Amino acid sequence: MPPANAYCERLGISVPSLPALHKHEEANTYALLIVALLERGGPMSLDEVAGRFADAGIASAADALAALKRCRPARPPVYRDGDRYALDPYDDELDLWAFRLGLRPPRVARPVSSPNAPKQRASTDELAQAMRNYERRRAAHAAELAALRRVIVLAFPQRSPRVVTFVDVDQREIATMVDAERAELEAALRPFDVLSGVDIRATLRALGIDVPLDRRLAELGAPQKTMRLSRSRVIDLAPDMLIRGTCRISRPLHDNERLRNYLAANELAKVQRCLESDARSLHAYHEYGRLHGFVRVRAGAVDATVQAPWHHPDEPTLYTLMKQAWELAMSLEVVLGAPEWNDPWARAVTLDVERGVREHELYLVDERGDVVDDRDVQLARLEASIH
Repeated sequence: MPPANAYCERLGISVPSLPALHKHEEANTYALLIVALLERGGPMSLDEVAGRFADAGIASAADALAALKRCRPARPPVYRDGDRYALDPYDDELDLWAFRLGLRPPRVARPVSSPNAPKQRASTDELAQAMRNYERRRAAHAAELAALRRVIVLAFPQRSPRVVTFVDVDQREIATMVDAERAELEAALRPFDVLSGVDIRATLRALGIDVPLDRRLAELGAPQKTMRLSRSRVIDLAPDMLIRGTCRISRPLHDNERLRNYLAANELAKVQRCLESDARSLHAYHEYGRLHGFVRVRAGAVDATVQAPWHHPDEPTLYTLMKQAWELAMSLEVVLGAPEWNDPWARAVTLDVERGVREHELYLVDERGDVVDDRDVQLARLEASIH
């Protein structure tokens, strides 16, 4: 019996053959890296992938390794964990690559016609039905994602953690464990479907926790290392900068040097308080990304956005809520500053939704009639009806 291949089982495809696919029209170096990982069914180092390329007759190991390093291998759906590269089986990009490489059929069957018959465009009714089916699939997937239990994990020190803090995202509950055994940590994480954090894979590896493929991982670190503002100006992106710009929290994360000093003095209670404070900042940041699908980059006069990788395009956003409020002639309750931890809706205000010149343009308007920048919204919900 062949060994289990978790990647291919998750995708519902047969295990591919690298030699059979290396001449495929989509087979560039990065695509073949994906094929090698699918074929292996688990993580590989670049040296191992290069050796597999050589065995498949694609290139010498040295040339293959050089090409692999040039192709920017650590990008979705491939991620780097230490010296090894692995696939995120829940990333839509992986499913798309499987289709491009002919490893799975199209999701929607194409009509079969005679080769000599003129091409016919779909009718209006067929297009409308296809759109309804598409929206149903999106809604079903969004409901599936909404049902997942999520946790944010922080640990210090990073390499040999002694203090570990967990945030139950939906319940807004924080728990901290000090000098816990691995079995205790695994038990604490077992109820959750999505494990999130800054450099979450390295954190779990440091904790000695092997994550099965039925668990999803969500990276809260900077989605990219830098942002180019002009030909001559590039800024570095870091978690504390992104949280500060997104949530308007002045000091979102504690300095590692301070934590090391506390640890050296065996003041573990202080380390715990710092991690729990950082956890509240990460929770606000995480929830902003779920609401908007992006986070903000602010540096001087710059106010830009980058995608929040833990948000899926099928999930509803603030715009979805605004559209719903407009259609129902309802207002929205929103929180414009960082939410208070114990009572996140304490400083909520009521805003109306107005339509712009174009049908898709929607704006938030306060009681004075002034437009509110929707990017400032941290939390939002339909205003409760009182009868």
